[in-house]
Amino acid sequence: MFNYELLSKGSKKKTTLIVFLLVLAASVIVAVMYMLKPDAPLRASAPLLSSKKPLSLESVVRGEFSASHFNGSWISDSEFLYKTKSGDLVMFDAISNTTKVLLTTDFQLLALAFHFELSADKRYLLLLHNYQKLYRHSYLAAYHIVDLETKKDWPLTDPNGVQIPLQSVVWAPVGNGFAYVYMNDIYYKSSPKGQEIRLTSTGRPGTIYNGVPDWVYEEEILGTNKALWFSPDGRHMAYATFNDSQTPVMNIPYYGVPGDLRYQYTQAVNIRYPKPGRPNPTVTLTVVDLSDVTSSSFAKPPQLNIPPRSDLSEPVLNSVFWANSTTLIAAWTNRVQNEGSIMSCSTNTVECAEVQGLSEKAGWIIFSEFLFSADGHHMVLIQPFDQGSDSGKWRHVAVLDLLQQKPTLRPLTKGKFVVTELLSMDEKFVYGGPDSNQVLDRFQVDWYTHLVVNRSMIYAQIDGRGSGLRSDKIKFANYRNLGTYEIYDQINVTKYLLNNLPYLDPERTAIWGWSYGGYASAMALALDQDDVFKCGISVAPVTDWTLYDTLYTERFMGLPSTDDNLRGYVKAALNNKIDSFRRKKYFLVHGTLDDNVHFQQSMMLAKALERRDILFEQQTYPDENHSLSDVKPHLYHTLENFLIRRCYKKQDDVIEDDFYGRHGNCCYG
Repeated sequence: MFNYELLSKGSKKKTTLIVFLLVLAASVIVAVMYMLKPDAPLRASAPLLSSKKPLSLESVVRGEFSASHFNGSWISDSEFLYKTKSGDLVMFDAISNTTKVLLTTDFQLLALAFHFELSADKRYLLLLHNYQKLYRHSYLAAYHIVDLETKKDWPLTDPNGVQIPLQSVVWAPVGNGFAYVYMNDIYYKSSPKGQEIRLTSTGRPGTIYNGVPDWVYEEEILGTNKALWFSPDGRHMAYATFNDSQTPVMNIPYYGVPGDLRYQYTQAVNIRYPKPGRPNPTVTLTVVDLSDVTSSSFAKPPQLNIPPRSDLSEPVLNSVFWANSTTLIAAWTNRVQNEGSIMSCSTNTVECAEVQGLSEKAGWIIFSEFLFSADGHHMVLIQPFDQGSDSGKWRHVAVLDLLQQKPTLRPLTKGKFVVTELLSMDEKFVYGGPDSNQVLDRFQVDWYTHLVVNRSMIYAQIDGRGSGLRSDKIKFANYRNLGTYEIYDQINVTKYLLNNLPYLDPERTAIWGWSYGGYASAMALALDQDDVFKCGISVAPVTDWTLYDTLYTERFMGLPSTDDNLRGYVKAALNNKIDSFRRKKYFLVHGTLDDNVHFQQSMMLAKALERRDILFEQQTYPDENHSLSDVKPHLYHTLENFLIRRCYKKQDDVIEDDFYGRHGNCCYG
């Protein structure tokens, strides 16, 4: 898909084409740029209104052109909560078309809260404030409970009455009981004013986690700060325990506040971070019968341990669902995630059985959201099915009858398209499947828009081999072989564009990317023997897959051992294939406090380039994480400066100081 920003008629200014390459993960974005030849034929664009100004970088970073988002949250099939423009908290009933104000802006805590949740019986409201970010999804917060009948509130505290920062609080699906996690242990209250019951006592911050995920499960598997699940009737609760005691520690330096004497010596953030071939956290899944919890001290209620299939080596817990109030479904894989098992466990019989075994020899297993019929006897999920051609398998909706002794997957949709998500199920109607056209049009104004509007650049998007929304044959093309086919496809498509768009100047090309995209852009420079690309930018790149986390890397690459795929890891590493960088301009950007792709990755590449006497440019952001959210203005100005002045050598172009000219030291995140 190509988007062209056409210059006004007669302009002598050259234009850039940017190609965005989407490979493997959603974060993979690579941009390729070309300049127009001076004699290229141009078509006039609509004239700019004299009263209007071009889109500014400040507007982009502020999000001034972002679409409005619905701030409500559904609390039943017909009701949802939302905040009005004035700040009141309101409940809307879609059936009666009526609203009920629960709290007004006069309630001070409501204005301070960054999130709110209503109990199942709608009697109590949970308000979260004092947000302290931990990792991508996790945080600490102070919690207050509001009695909506009396409008009285009180904080959640420890047994001594001291308010404490909690890791997570989850309402029960009926009544007003809830569970919360403090210092990696789970506590339960049958009501907000009831006695707290401690359900676990093994929690050790940074090592053993109950009811919340550790770093790698939060980042790569669960995508949330919660690892506990109430049964629909609220009687049982399942929770996961992650033991990281054998997982090595990654020490990330923290430099602190300039001029503050507390940071005379560099401090460290320590994270248990498994890298390929190293010990993963071990995980166990337990079910507690909350109806038997009575003691105010540490309780040892009846527990059911949910095992994975016995032959799954170093099992990984992928997802947990309740089919009904007595049946728990747990999805497991082996360590490298090409063998899987869906287990069903009954709290009545205290027995577990496999309902579906899964195997993917040429790729990895992907679990979708599971949906269940009202009685819990049927499960709907997404699985790959052969569509009768050499294109491979395509992901489609399927159903499992959980009452069968050996349930068989039955597809409900078919065709050469991919079902990406299950939203809900209406048992009264037959599911008809989505349309085969999976292209999504989305309104978005971002840094690329700024480049197009103000720097006369053009961009395109390319889905090469390894990308999603295609058959498994395409998606698994680079299985155990990262940094190959997906990179060659970007190089070859770029060649095609240069050969078929005569107004592009092949002497002025650049490629850039972030995270996996940073790896892809650097690998494109490394594999580009024909010098298609003249410049490259990598932001927070992976440079060596042995340095990234296990649950992501081993899913695609297997293990870095001689009896598995060590050769694939060596082949995918950037550090041993950098000679092509001599002929190109390269810019390396990274934050030192990146807990996801460690700063170590960029340092290893920088060291290799320096040892080979290959010149490059580098920008380091002290104490910034993977998103670089606190330095976005500086980042975009720096990237733009490199592209315009170093890559395209357009010294006459002035990079407007949108932020600093008006705001001094700007800090938009």
